[in-house]
Amino acid sequence: MLTVYGGQGESSKTTFVKHLEWIYGPGFPTEEREVWRNIIHDDLLTAYHGLQRAYEKKCPYGIELENDIWVSLNSPINFHPRVMRIELASGDQPELFQSAFPYVFKRLVDESADIVMRNGGAGSLPDNIDYFVNHLVRICDINYIPTGGDILRARTRTTGIHRYTYTSPDYKSFQVYDVGGERSERKKCIKVFDQSAVVLLFVPIDSYDQILYEDENTNRMQEALTLFKSLVNTEDWWKESRMSLCFTKCDLFEKKIQSGSTPLNVYFPEYAGSPTDVAECRKYITWRFTQLLEQRSELGVFYLDVTDTGHVREVVETSLGGGYSTSPRYNHFDRRGDSLHENVTRI
Repeated sequence: MLTVYGGQGESSKTTFVKHLEWIYGPGFPTEEREVWRNIIHDDLLTAYHGLQRAYEKKCPYGIELENDIWVSLNSPINFHPRVMRIELASGDQPELFQSAFPYVFKRLVDESADIVMRNGGAGSLPDNIDYFVNHLVRICDINYIPTGGDILRARTRTTGIHRYTYTSPDYKSFQVYDVGGERSERKKCIKVFDQSAVVLLFVPIDSYDQILYEDENTNRMQEALTLFKSLVNTEDWWKESRMSLCFTKCDLFEKKIQSGSTPLNVYFPEYAGSPTDVAECRKYITWRFTQLLEQRSELGVFYLDVTDTGHVREVVETSLGGGYSTSPRYNHFDRRGDSLHENVTRI
């Protein structure tokens, strides 16, 4: 049995499970895609609403569009997210709405991103916003049916414990438990951990400059470190299980570090490396986790993009096949003196 655990919300854990459904399960049938259409529209409009509020601080009268069209709160076209959600679902939107909304949304992203970052903190913009901005016209079409890529990037929150059974050509059938990661969900998962052969703990590596959804005074990476320490050093939990740490959102982390907009040493003053060296920053964050190991002698570490089919297959095959991989996206850490694998890193 394989258990996936996020530790906190927005860790990409549920996206990973959706990808398992796509690869090893029945995929996304047409009737299910219609449900996902509503979820994606809600995601889009929730992001739009946040950007709209930010933009109103900068331009309280509205947004000037091409062809001298002016869209504001007094416009006959109602751009309130709830109204747009109904119109998108019913197909009852006017032609101008279909053509204007993608443009308005993109303008909001371009004009409001800096305001959101300053007032809401880094990470306030949804991770999937760039993807959906690039596909706005298609998503706003009256006949829109989500693709597999759209569904993978849709945001959903996991509560409770969900069990799935999949079939792999190499490992026959295997069970996956998807466990909610937010603080209120953690107590529910203890029994599942104890039954698992493999436990995957998901941590968004780009969260070093973000605050926790449930607690605006707590840094998300610090929360992940605290949780990781308590989990891996508790003898009564998963003592017979193999464990891997899955760092997600590596692409966002790379962009953030290379841009220099939020240097790692601002949030982790002990970091003495180059603030724009992605490899050094990644190595430091990995070390912050591996140096917390006390009871457990081994730990696998993946660096992955959960929307990449190859990455997801690699995690499953490595985890079910013994726990070691020669991939550059994988490291195996060992506190003991004996070498287990060519990718072994001494802790």
